[in-house]
Amino acid sequence: MSAAIPTPRPPEGSWMLRPERKAAWDYLHEAMECKRSRPPADAYDEYTQGAPVTHTAILRSLEQVYLHAPSVKDADLADFLGFVEAITFSVADHHRLEEDFIFPRVNALTQTTIWQPVSDEHERFIPPVFALWHYVRHCRTLLGVPQPSDIAEPWVSLDAIPTGVRNCLDFTSESEWDGAAVQRHMETFMLGFAQHIPFEAESSVAANLRKATAEDIGKLLGDLKKESFKTMNLHVQLPLVWTHNEMSDVKHFVVERPWLNRGLTWWFGGRHATWWKFSAYPQNLA
Repeated sequence: MSAAIPTPRPPEGSWMLRPERKAAWDYLHEAMECKRSRPPADAYDEYTQGAPVTHTAILRSLEQVYLHAPSVKDADLADFLGFVEAITFSVADHHRLEEDFIFPRVNALTQTTIWQPVSDEHERFIPPVFALWHYVRHCRTLLGVPQPSDIAEPWVSLDAIPTGVRNCLDFTSESEWDGAAVQRHMETFMLGFAQHIPFEAESSVAANLRKATAEDIGKLLGDLKKESFKTMNLHVQLPLVWTHNEMSDVKHFVVERPWLNRGLTWWFGGRHATWWKFSAYPQNLA
């Protein structure tokens, strides 16, 4: 594990200093505290209590990209590009799972269309995430770093992303990385992304999945795990969750046995160990 790189402070006037961002984190902290204080009693609790762990990792990892982007040293750039690609892939894959599997299944179980406004919000911030993913791959090519073979290609092409969504990022430049431009790009969507998380969680409550039978909820949860493993990259997505949550919150996210967790963090965190020095809690892989 490489030495951790301290996280820079937000720039003056950043979206991270806005009260809306604080409100989103307050919501996540409250959800996490509820998870800590009440072990899951049934399949419904297991379904809902995984969400704050995942959403904390997603939001915090994107914030790490935003904060580190302008100050990455040349010697660390290849690792940082891997870190950013791991995050953009993971965010896109998570939302693909929601759109293609979770939302339709929950709608069918609850006989609602409660998720449509949530899907509409996804359309506002997922294209910028794909734009950042493509920019990272562009920079990798300029840097001469081979594409990581174990991260999937973006399934949304650059041409399919509206120019206005990606106009902060210069795909014609010969510069290997423009961190200030990346930070400007992320300013365009990150506040809305943060606000989206409580909205999505409240929509899940409003869907009232509890009115489905315990058997149906259990089947949904089992099918969800199977579906997620179809596209999940364990060498990327598990370390991302581990290094952007307090370890006490995620040590039982995969298994309850501490000795087995240590083995899992070593095995799945080791392949790209140098990427995670930019994370919020790199010590969780030590």
